[in-house]
Amino acid sequence: MPRTLTLNTRQMIAAVKALEGEELNPRTLSAWAQMEIAVPSVAWERRRGRHNPRIYSLADLARIRLVVRLRKAGLSMPRARAVLAYLSRELHEVLRAKTQAVLIVEGWRGAIVHRPGNPDLEVPSGQYRLPLADVVKGNIEAAKEALKAA
Repeated sequence: MPRTLTLNTRQMIAAVKALEGEELNPRTLSAWAQMEIAVPSVAWERRRGRHNPRIYSLADLARIRLVVRLRKAGLSMPRARAVLAYLSRELHEVLRAKTQAVLIVEGWRGAIVHRPGNPDLEVPSGQYRLPLADVVKGNIEAAKEALKAA
């Protein structure tokens, strides 16, 4: 059985830097976990400090990449959070490896998720177009590189 790729905080930061060119601060990841924006799904005891490590999955990496891209596009954290909550609740399948879904953020009017063959779904929240496959592409390779560097 293949070993599941998991990343600690340092490795997650390295993977995001390699894929997005953004250097995240460990405190940023901690704050996002506390605010339930990007919660580590493998291990996290909701405590602070190095003796309570956060362990992330590839799905967590995709979510963090999406947060980074939404923030780069100028969305406020409350609006990004609303989009993420909707995707998690209603469309959890869109952050999978071969998704063709595209997230279109339209200023103050809201956001739309476009999936080929399905009607567009309006996200109650924030035009920024983001192919959701882009936040999944390269994650395995970047995670492996981050593991090697550790």
